[in-house]
Amino acid sequence: DPKRLKQILINLVGNAIKFTMQGSVKIFVSCNNRILQFVIVDTGIGITKRQQKRLFHPFSQGDHTVNREFGGTGLGLAISQRLANMLGGEICVESAKG
Repeated sequence: DPKRLKQILINLVGNAIKFTMQGSVKIFVSCNNRILQFVIVDTGIGITKRQQKRLFHPFSQGDHTVNREFGGTGLGLAISQRLANMLGGEICVESAKG
């Protein structure tokens, strides 16, 4: 479903851009055995392991300062995770604060 895939990528890349004040956001795409993989790498602020556990919960953001400083509702990643699951995929995160 190209429309849903586009929505997922817009949310993921948008988040990477939003939280990267300087440096870069890179997108890598590969296809093996008809399975597409997108990897988004950024030099953003990062998040803790505790924040990663809440990352895909609706209305959840890193902490109270995130909404004030960066805005957003905390729904984009939750929606993206659900869409990816519906399409038979998954979204994983690797990050470190700082």
